[in-house]
Amino acid sequence: MRGRSHGCGRGFRGRYRYGPPGVGCGEDDPVGCRAVWRIGVTDTDPGVYRDPPAALVPIVAAGFDASAEEYEDAVLANLRGIVRLVAALPDGEHTRLLDVGCGTGWATLAAAKRFSIHEAIGVDPSHEMLEEFRHKLTAHPEIAVEIEDATAAGMQVEPASVDLALSTMTLHWIPDRKGAVAAMARALRPGGLLGLLAPAAGSDHALYEAMRSIDPPVPPEWLEVEHRFYVPEQELEDALCRTDLEIIDIWVEERRRHVPPEQLIARVLAVGHDVLLKTPGYDENELADRWDDTVAALKAATGPRGFEYTFRKVFAVARRARSG
Repeated sequence: MRGRSHGCGRGFRGRYRYGPPGVGCGEDDPVGCRAVWRIGVTDTDPGVYRDPPAALVPIVAAGFDASAEEYEDAVLANLRGIVRLVAALPDGEHTRLLDVGCGTGWATLAAAKRFSIHEAIGVDPSHEMLEEFRHKLTAHPEIAVEIEDATAAGMQVEPASVDLALSTMTLHWIPDRKGAVAAMARALRPGGLLGLLAPAAGSDHALYEAMRSIDPPVPPEWLEVEHRFYVPEQELEDALCRTDLEIIDIWVEERRRHVPPEQLIARVLAVGHDVLLKTPGYDENELADRWDDTVAALKAATGPRGFEYTFRKVFAVARRARSG
């Protein structure tokens, strides 16, 4: 784990692992690009991470609608990261919570164990996830719950109206990450806290290497996910520096894992089923065949201790200055 003290303008000097350049096509050639959410149409530098396209949001939301009931079992490591983020928040009276990309409510429930939360606003573009969030919070009648079927950019939250804003394992799906961080910052009252957790750049590289070994090849959109749906530390710091918040800390955890390939497969499908198996512009049977090939490649690359891969999480905590 790496941590650092902050003054905006001083960047990280970590090393990132990048795959080969994405296969792209001209922005003025929609037929050639084939898919309206084509990920890599402007990417020429494999060392550049870019936000996901806005047209992908409904596809992602539909995938989470489908996986809402199985989601938690597949991504338990995320819960442990959320608990560590909440534990790192400074003490304070935080009674009104905004949970952006609330999912099934893990972050809100973790915060409720630490703070005296009286009101919780859950924002998510997945209707099924919001229903899971609402259901989970029925066990806490002391918390008044409000849900909003919206993205971070479209949420209707009053400025300076919450004491604590959290976004956990969501930011990587958001097309305008800087805009999302700014929107959460605006919602904070003086003295309010912002806690962020996202998968960091360099994660899951072994998964994409397995995909690159497949012949016939997987759709290039699948490979370009590596450079769209992970958040570089410097990008997160830059987004916070654009706000008027004080950065308290940003840190990275890197874990090398050995897991049964079925465990990794379940996690990938829980978070990205529709991104992979309903990629626009491709026959779904063809996509299913390429996914079967991917599963076979993962199993072939599995050693005695399981499939080895690295996952990195980036955490950030920031605060709005108290008035006066």
